[in-house]
Amino acid sequence: DVGGSRGGEEARGGDGRAVRGAAQEVLGRRAAARLGHAPNPTPHTPYPPIQVDEQRHYLFTPRDLTQWIVGLARYDLNEGGTSVLDMWAAEGSQQLRARLVSAQHHAKFDALVGATLKGHFDYTQDDKQTGALYSALMMGAADRAGAAPDRALTLKRASAAEVEKVVAVGLKAYEREVKELGLLLFPEALRHIVAMDRVLSRPGGNLLLVGASGVGRRSLLSLACHLHGLELVSPSMVRDYSLRSFCAELKVALPKAGVTGTPTCLLLEDHMLRDTPVIEAVNSLLAAGEIPGLFEPQELEPMLAPLKEEFGQQGFKYRTLFDFFVARVQKFLHLALSMDPSSPTFLLRCESNPALYTRCTMLWMVSRHVTPHLTPRIPHIPTGARCCGWGSSAQTRWRCCRARCSTASTTSSSRSRRGRSWAEAVT
Repeated sequence: DVGGSRGGEEARGGDGRAVRGAAQEVLGRRAAARLGHAPNPTPHTPYPPIQVDEQRHYLFTPRDLTQWIVGLARYDLNEGGTSVLDMWAAEGSQQLRARLVSAQHHAKFDALVGATLKGHFDYTQDDKQTGALYSALMMGAADRAGAAPDRALTLKRASAAEVEKVVAVGLKAYEREVKELGLLLFPEALRHIVAMDRVLSRPGGNLLLVGASGVGRRSLLSLACHLHGLELVSPSMVRDYSLRSFCAELKVALPKAGVTGTPTCLLLEDHMLRDTPVIEAVNSLLAAGEIPGLFEPQELEPMLAPLKEEFGQQGFKYRTLFDFFVARVQKFLHLALSMDPSSPTFLLRCESNPALYTRCTMLWMVSRHVTPHLTPRIPHIPTGARCCGWGSSAQTRWRCCRARCSTASTTSSSRSRRGRSWAEAVT
């Protein structure tokens, strides 16, 4: 019922077509081929479309349009005070906006959505609605992906402060039980966690985390998996890491998900994907749920024996026991690929292995720097200010004045850091 409270029949007839048409207009009215090559702006959307020529991964296809509309089924359409149009805009933001690389492109997308809502429905979102987050974490600790891995969890609307409170509790528990992360939950990081939560809270959701080293891809993913009760595993790097080493790791991870049914997230970082055979194997695992020839015939029979009883209860849904195993792998295993866009082979690897685009939700994570979101948390420092460095006490650690460091006596460590700017020091 994508039409909200007016009923399924009317939604499919009137409002449903309107919502689909609005989504199609944002994508550029080209649902037959490359939606990035959009025609001239329509009267409803007087803003230029986002072109595939700007970034090679800005290739929006009919699959994106379908996923946008199907994704509305995860929202609570009966939630009071929330319009289906707000949910439509939020789902489009998670589907498409998350892969945009710059603030200018984000602003262009927001303008396209706002103009489409105004032109089709005469509806304008206020700041409270645009700042709201939709997360499965707000459904309670008992309704997480680890407890219900076989169904897509409902996304509940909440303010950023409410989501931050839940995530902060999970971060404290993670640091107490596992290890120290040292994360600062500023709005940008919080939105990344919500985006990961949306993917990990549905069966078979996969992530393509794109960002430079040090932006917090692994730390944020570890926290998101901990919040949902997922087991995060990552291959151990050894000298001369190759396809054989990768397959040996998969022979442990796949039975854990496919046989025992343990909700698992497999993290593969860019240094693990440097060899072409490895990335091709990942492409096969994403597309088909298996890697041909990974298991020998003599290995399959004892491994799949625990599934025979459950397989018999499925009727004729699966042809063979191995097909049932592959379906369980696709349901319980989440793949998270962490890649650096500055690598000269990044685009080539993505374009030559299409499952990285079609089977993964891309999350473009920009470099961590001083942004307007951070300014309320730190003192105002005028242009040209310098940091006095890491002093030995709290009084001298951040004694940054209006122009230059005012500390008369500094340690050798402070002197070595005197020339660093405030932005470099925070980073």
